[in-house]
Amino acid sequence: MQNVQKWLAATLDRRRLLKFCLICGMIVGLFAHGFMFANKIPNHDDLHWYSDFSQDALILGRYVLFFFWKLFSDLSTPWFNGIFGILFLSLASFVLCDAFEVRKTWRALGVVCIMLTFPVNASIFGYMFEAHLKMLGILFACCVPWAIVKLRGGWLWAAGFAFLATGIYQVYIMLSIGLLILLVMRKTILSALEGQTGGRVWAFAVACAAAAVAGLALYLAGNWLMTTLGGVEMRSYQGLDQMGAMDLTMLPQKIFAAYETVGDYFYADMPAYTTKLMQVAQWALLCAAAAAILVALIFCIRKKRFVHMALLAVCVALLPLAAAGIYFMGDEIDAHQITLYPLIVILLLPMLCMDGFTAGLPSLPALRRFCALAMAMACLMYGFCFSMLSNQAYYRMHMAFTRAENFGNRLAARIESMEGYYSGMRLVTRGYLSHEEPLMYFEYDIANRFLPFVGVRNEFDYYWDTTALWMLTRIVGLPMVPDHDWQPETERERELVENMPCYPAEGSIVFVGDVCVIRFS
Repeated sequence: MQNVQKWLAATLDRRRLLKFCLICGMIVGLFAHGFMFANKIPNHDDLHWYSDFSQDALILGRYVLFFFWKLFSDLSTPWFNGIFGILFLSLASFVLCDAFEVRKTWRALGVVCIMLTFPVNASIFGYMFEAHLKMLGILFACCVPWAIVKLRGGWLWAAGFAFLATGIYQVYIMLSIGLLILLVMRKTILSALEGQTGGRVWAFAVACAAAAVAGLALYLAGNWLMTTLGGVEMRSYQGLDQMGAMDLTMLPQKIFAAYETVGDYFYADMPAYTTKLMQVAQWALLCAAAAAILVALIFCIRKKRFVHMALLAVCVALLPLAAAGIYFMGDEIDAHQITLYPLIVILLLPMLCMDGFTAGLPSLPALRRFCALAMAMACLMYGFCFSMLSNQAYYRMHMAFTRAENFGNRLAARIESMEGYYSGMRLVTRGYLSHEEPLMYFEYDIANRFLPFVGVRNEFDYYWDTTALWMLTRIVGLPMVPDHDWQPETERERELVENMPCYPAEGSIVFVGDVCVIRFS
């Protein structure tokens, strides 16, 4: 036990910290996500990524993603993309530790475990074709607070990193803001402890806000240039074409939704797919964050640092709004697992700001060692539990894909055995198989546990009308040409298609000229 405590209490210099984060990040990352890297398990979107679809990044306003896409392979390669994704997350862990002066082994390990096993990562790796680039965006977002404190003219560099992060995935501007709020919180309590005037820390907060605003302005300016001068028409998906044009009358509603989402994510959604042990690990970190904030506020009150206390209270109020800031990015927003990645800042709070929150406490070495050991165990338990969760999600996804592939093989065999079939026919589907169909039945149904996991959640995602076409032609290898836009040309053809029974009934597959039509629903 003494050796463990000595190891936990060890202090890392910058070079050792980098090595520690890279080595631990790779170990934890492979433990949590290695199954996904070692197997090609495409989700409904990843089925499409067997050729260059980088143009989609432009019409979604992710033009920085488009640029970096050209530096990597156009193919969705799990080992290549996965390893780079883990590398970027490991570097992000180091950058955060360096920015927040995390030098203790146990705190650095906690940051690594949270960064590499946060459940949203499993959803991101479901979209393997762009997972590594999403992780690169997270790295850029983590560089925002690092630039503020480590580089001369830091707020300008921070604005640049915020621009890069936002240009890869728009919601990462909220991750940048959330991390800046944590930085201001740490700066505030340390400033109060050192007896500095409140004006200096408020000036620091303004510089951080300026960096975030400048980064967002750069992104919106780039968007304008791309659409106005470049002639790119933005897609209306998730209201991305209206980003920055929020209806202010809806602001109270969005604030409420943000706070509600934070509560639901940790209190309502998590229990749907986590065990009691997982919930204990997560709640230990949440309670640590709440206790740390309370200690800091009490210290400010006792020392009559009311200006510092006011700024700290503002940061506490703003942190959930940044964590669920997706609601403030437009009016037509559907918050799902991947868009809620900024929620990680709440779990990171005790790790990144612990020195500031505990600096004002009486010198109680034994208590501090106990707290360090307890937090280290909580982080290790968090890493273990959510690594297990990710592996469960990937295995369920593997089961779903195997079933879908086998179903596709049976369907292809039936099509090829029909009279009139020939290679090169056009293929059309109508409707999709739902999870209520007997074909989708699980004797041991674990699918519903992972409904919040966008990207790795539903088996019936493989049976959408367009997705089914790619499944049959690209995965199964049915030598037919997908036709997404075909419509019957005559009244007789229209009546034939409309009166088709649903698969697998006789007549659910018909040939209309050179077109094979399958009716799913």
